[in-house]
Amino acid sequence: MQNMRSDVKMLNCIIVGIGGAAGAVLRYLIGLVPIGKGGSFPVSTFLINIAGALAIGIIAALALRHDSPDPKLVLFLQTGICGGFTTFHPLPWRQAAS
Repeated sequence: MQNMRSDVKMLNCIIVGIGGAAGAVLRYLIGLVPIGKGGSFPVSTFLINIAGALAIGIIAALALRHDSPDPKLVLFLQTGICGGFTTFHPLPWRQAAS
């Protein structure tokens, strides 16, 4: 029984890791789009975080609407992709580079 729980936890970690990597790469690629460059306010970071928060809300609403959403899919989308998308903070690197 204990071994089964650790297998499930490990699988969940792998699911979150793969989603997080995808979300971080997506954030990096979107961050390359020259939106609001040159100003002191990080417009691209702000827009990415707004989009990620909106996506988390949509995923949560859809998961609640369906009778039995796959918890691993929700974990992958919300914690993995959206977590990686919204928490990869390039701001310290931008400040160090300027």
